[in-house]
Amino acid sequence: MRAGESLLDRDRRNRLKLCIGVLEGRSAPSGGMGTPPVSKSPCTARCPRCHGERDFRWPWTGGAFIWAMGMTSAPESPQHLGRDTASGTFAGAVDTRDRDEQILEERVRLLYEQAPMGILSTLVVAGITAYVQLGAAPTALVAGWFLGHLVLNALRLALLNTYKGRRRAAVPARRWALWYTLGSGLSGLAWGCSVLLLAHSDSVSHHYFVAFVVGGMASGAVAILSAVFAAYLAFAVLTLLPVAVWFMLQGNNLYPLVGVLGVFLLGVMSFTAKRLHDNVGRSLDLSAANAELAKTVSVAWDEAIKINRELEHEIAARRRIESWLKEEKDRAQITLQSIGDAVITTDVHCRIDYLNPVAADLTGWPLGDSHGRPLEEVFRLRDEPRGLERGDPVRHCLSEAVTHGFGDGKLLRRDNSNLHVQYSWAPIRDRNGELSGSVLVFRAITEPRADELSFEASHDPLTGLMNRPGMEHRLDHALETVLTDKLEHVLISLTLAGLEPIEASGAEEAVEELLRQFSHLLQRHVRDADAVGRVDEGRFLVLLESCSLQSALSIVDRVRRDVDDFRFSWVEQTFEVGLDVEMHPLVPDSDLDALLGP
Repeated sequence: MRAGESLLDRDRRNRLKLCIGVLEGRSAPSGGMGTPPVSKSPCTARCPRCHGERDFRWPWTGGAFIWAMGMTSAPESPQHLGRDTASGTFAGAVDTRDRDEQILEERVRLLYEQAPMGILSTLVVAGITAYVQLGAAPTALVAGWFLGHLVLNALRLALLNTYKGRRRAAVPARRWALWYTLGSGLSGLAWGCSVLLLAHSDSVSHHYFVAFVVGGMASGAVAILSAVFAAYLAFAVLTLLPVAVWFMLQGNNLYPLVGVLGVFLLGVMSFTAKRLHDNVGRSLDLSAANAELAKTVSVAWDEAIKINRELEHEIAARRRIESWLKEEKDRAQITLQSIGDAVITTDVHCRIDYLNPVAADLTGWPLGDSHGRPLEEVFRLRDEPRGLERGDPVRHCLSEAVTHGFGDGKLLRRDNSNLHVQYSWAPIRDRNGELSGSVLVFRAITEPRADELSFEASHDPLTGLMNRPGMEHRLDHALETVLTDKLEHVLISLTLAGLEPIEASGAEEAVEELLRQFSHLLQRHVRDADAVGRVDEGRFLVLLESCSLQSALSIVDRVRRDVDDFRFSWVEQTFEVGLDVEMHPLVPDSDLDALLGP
C-alpha cells in the first residue's frame, strides 16, 4: 500500500487497473471488480484479490448479506456493463446528483428488498409467541397483542407495495427511509409491548421465553435493518429496552441480571449494526464508483469499436484506391509501351522517372540504367551548325513555367551515334495545379525531313526570312565569335512606319504583301552570308557579320533611299511608308535579349 493511501483508495486504484486491462483486451479475474474491500488482517492467505478464492473470515452478522446485496461483480466484457438499478448496480451512476443521494437511494433499496423477509419473520415469530403465551397470559391480551402485529405488518406491506410501484422516483429517498423507520419503530414498539404478557404471567419459563424471543428479534434485525441505522435503532431500542427494564425491576435475583444482559445485548447489537451500516456504505460507495468506471469503460469501448470500424472502412477505401491506382498505372505503362513515339517522364528536378521501350531504343539507355539520372545526360541534343551539345529543353520549360515546347535536332545516343529527332515537351501538374514533373515525347525522322523541319522552325513562313528563334541562334553564335575570334559585327534594327493607314483599310492581305515586298527590297542590299530576319509584324533585323560600322552605315543609307522612293499600291490606292533605323555594334558584353527587343 502506498503511503497515506486508504484501503478504499487502493481498491479503487486496483479496479481502475482491471478496467484498463479490459480495454486492452485482458479479461477480469474471477473475483471481478466487485471484490469486497477488506484489509489483510481479516483476509486469509488465499485472498480472492490474490488467488481468486472467496475464503473470508467476516463476522457472521451480515458478511454474506454484504456480499450478496452490497457488492456487484464487474462484467468480464463491456457488453454486460450498465445494468438496471433494480438489479443492485448503478447503471445510471454517472449523474448530476450527489454521490450521497445515490448511496442513500441504494440503502433504501436494500432496506425495502429485505422487508418481505422481516415481515414474514415477524409474523411467524409473533404467531409462535402468541401460541406459547396462551396458557400463561389472558387470551384477550394475547389476541390483541398478535392482532396489533398483524395490523402493523399489513401497513408495512402496503408501504412496500407502494415503494415497488411506478411512482417511487417521484418521492425522495429520505422520505421512504423515514416512513420505513417509522414502521420499524412501531413494529419494535409492538414487540416491546410483550412486557404486558410478562406482567400478566407468573410462569418463569414463559418469562425467559419472551426474553429469548425479543433478543433474537433484535439480533436478527441487524442483518435486515442495518442498511439504514436509524431504522434498526428504532426497532431494537423499542423491542429490547421495555423488556429489559421490566426484568431489572423484578425482585428475583436472576431477573435484574437478565435485564442488564438485555441492555448489554442492545449495545453490542447496536455497535454491530453501526459497523455493518458503515461497511454497507463503503460497499455502496465503491459500487457507485465501480459503475461510474464501468460506464467510462463502456463508453471508451464503444468509442474504440466505432474508431476501429471507421479505420476498417478507411483501410478498405485506401486499398480500393491503391488497387485502382495500380490498375491505372499499369494501364498507363502498357499504353506508353504500346505507342510508337518515345516518351520520357521526369520529376520537378528533371530527373528521369520513366521511359518507354521506344525511348530506351532511341537513346540507348534502358530504364534500369537511366532511372534517376538527369535528363540532359540521357537526352543529349547536338547543335548541328556548331557541333556543340544543347542544354536541356525541359529544364527551361520547368524553370520558366512554359506550357509546352517543341523542336528538332540531332540526338547524341549513348554509343555516341547521331539520330535526327523531332521532340515536344510539356509540364505535368497535380490536381492542385502544382508542378510535379514533365513529359518529353520525341520520334526519329529522316534526313530530308529533318532539314525541312529545321528550316520551318527557324524561318518566317510569310517572308521566307529568319524568324525570332533563328535570329536568336545566329546572334548567339555571333556574340561568341566576338568574344573568341575578336570579329566585328553590326546588328541593324529596321521598323516600318506608316502601316496604320494600310491596316485601317481592312485588307490584311495588303499588309502581308507589303512585308513581302520590303523583305525583297532588304535582301537586295545585304550579302549572302548576312542574316536577315523578321522578329515582329513590322520589325526586321539584319546581322552584318565581319562588317565594320562604316560599311554598315553605307548599307543603311542605300536601304533608306530605296524606302524613300518606294510607293506601295493596293486596289487603286497608293501608300507611303517610313523607316526607323537603329544600329548596334556587337561587343562582348552585349545583352542578347535587349538586342532582340520585346
